[in-house]
Amino acid sequence: MEKTWKPVPDVEQLRYKGTPDKPDIKIFVSHRIDLDSETIDNPLYIPVRCGAVFDEREGVSMLGDDTGDNISEKRMTFCELTVQYWAWKNVKADYYGLCHYRRYLSFANQQFNVGLAGTVPDIYISNATIQKYSLLENIIQNTVERFDIITTKPMDINLFWDAPHKSNYELLKKRSIDHNLDDVDTLIALVKRRYPAYSADVDKYFSSTYATYCNCYIMKKDIFFEYNTWLFDILFEFERIIDLSSYSSRKQRIPAYMSEALWGIFYLHLKRTNKLKIKELQLVSFSNTKKQDIFLPAFSENNVPVAIVSSDYYTPYAATCLQSLVAHASDAYNYDFIILSSDMSDQNNKILSTIVQGKSNMSLRIYNPEPFLINYISELHFDERVSVHSFYRIVLPYAFVKYNSMICIDSDLIFERDIADLFKISVDHYLAAAVRDIIFQGFLGGDRPDIIEYCQTDYHITNIDDYVNTGVVIYNLGLLRKKYSIDYVIQLATAQQYKVQEQDVLNLLVNGNCKILDPRWNVTTFCNHIFENNLEYAPYKFQTPYLNARKNPYVIHYAGPIKPWNKPDDDFADRFWFYARQSPLYEVVLHRLMWEVRNYNTPIAIEDNRTGARKIADVLLPHGSRRRAFAKILLPKGSLRWRFCKQIYYIISPQYRPPKNS
Repeated sequence: MEKTWKPVPDVEQLRYKGTPDKPDIKIFVSHRIDLDSETIDNPLYIPVRCGAVFDEREGVSMLGDDTGDNISEKRMTFCELTVQYWAWKNVKADYYGLCHYRRYLSFANQQFNVGLAGTVPDIYISNATIQKYSLLENIIQNTVERFDIITTKPMDINLFWDAPHKSNYELLKKRSIDHNLDDVDTLIALVKRRYPAYSADVDKYFSSTYATYCNCYIMKKDIFFEYNTWLFDILFEFERIIDLSSYSSRKQRIPAYMSEALWGIFYLHLKRTNKLKIKELQLVSFSNTKKQDIFLPAFSENNVPVAIVSSDYYTPYAATCLQSLVAHASDAYNYDFIILSSDMSDQNNKILSTIVQGKSNMSLRIYNPEPFLINYISELHFDERVSVHSFYRIVLPYAFVKYNSMICIDSDLIFERDIADLFKISVDHYLAAAVRDIIFQGFLGGDRPDIIEYCQTDYHITNIDDYVNTGVVIYNLGLLRKKYSIDYVIQLATAQQYKVQEQDVLNLLVNGNCKILDPRWNVTTFCNHIFENNLEYAPYKFQTPYLNARKNPYVIHYAGPIKPWNKPDDDFADRFWFYARQSPLYEVVLHRLMWEVRNYNTPIAIEDNRTGARKIADVLLPHGSRRRAFAKILLPKGSLRWRFCKQIYYIISPQYRPPKNS
């Protein structure tokens, strides 16, 4: 049956953009049909779906290579060349270019370090990287119009492949994973037979150790047309000779693989037989180009937006947190759950989705805020206990521009009350609402001299009494956007080394205009008595509300270094395990616990690190009791009487005497 051609759409992207003194440049960007990738807002780049004839999605606005004269059905064998063929046959321009959804020529004056593939490695396409690599209309226009060809720098194969190779021929003959071994010989014989004038260039390319990869280039129209006439004549015949029907899906791409060598041969021939103006540029390869849509609230009414910070590894614990949220949810509200993660796997995403599956008033989506921070990660100061994921909350106002307010929580906590009750608390005229950090107050009370010095010399916060824990926060996103630009927030976050990382940054932003919440909305656990001991140093006016909150916590926060999933009998751990048993990743939590015990001989019950005197005091003088308060009056910490009693205790229990500094 004869192939029918659909008409090429007459769209703005394809209309002539040049003038007599400004050539029409069109760089066609080959996009996959199974991935919605980021595009660059530059009229010189024309995004085109590769193999669009197979695209079954509805409502796709991006151009496809399946109109006019096309070979769209050859996507699996010719790859991005289906887009190149389509542009050649159907579009008018003065300059034609080809690149890929994740590979772009860098027009920057700066030279960047290259990775193992010979390209400049980067992660996200963003405004920052567009500026970094000068992927801008005026710069590209001014560069392209001065040259006949712009392409990649040939790479030395021995710098990037795992073993020394004498030539491109030897390397290709060994790469049996990509093609049959005799395919290289077939191609060489074919080119020499059909185009004998290229024989010397064929020999030079295959005997060299410099290769051209990726099919990224820009050429004047006459060169582009000459190349395509030559290229597709060879490839169509090559495809007919080798019979791809017996090839694996990977090896079926052999025409596309061989086209890289063919470009190298054609390029050598042009340089040998013509005097052309040529510029070679670095090629940038982006590893994560998945399009990040602007998030809209999941529900138009009674929407309760909850952002949960997590990594892929933390998914089992985020699942437990989510399970607790769902358990206390009301039918009167709609719950807009958003997982903040840059590395959440599709599998874990699907597993988390099962927790809200079938619940019409619940939505769960994944959002990656890392593009806002990627160019500053090296400047963010965080240690091994804190990952970059923790900093995602500082860019919430700019990542969620369609939201006026939002709750953001850590994933190492569980809820014992409907989170909608928290969201009902008004933050009008406040930048945020959160619970005072009782642990930090203990640090300031004398448990951490380094924190005291830090607050006196480096950390200049207006009201230290209102320093809050950011594990549970209601953010007034609209007011934060109005008060601070993202540049200011990033500058503040990277200005110095903070003791409590992103929490210190957020406190600087909201301090003085943060509503202090009932401590029941963020009850930090004792964490194997580490924080219990710390509590004694906090002001008494903060101790009592915290201890009362422990009797009926709305949120239990396992904020310390010891978690219930590695110490199942710790403070409030039973509540974590109650919800963990209901989550779809319960077995993963158990497996990790057993693996840790088996491989590190770690006892499940970690030793109580309180001294004997502290254990006796905690029994006779309970936290929050009048007896303990009276004892503090009689024996103020640091007083002469207190130091005398301390020395008597060391005589009775010498094992607790601290070692002398050498």
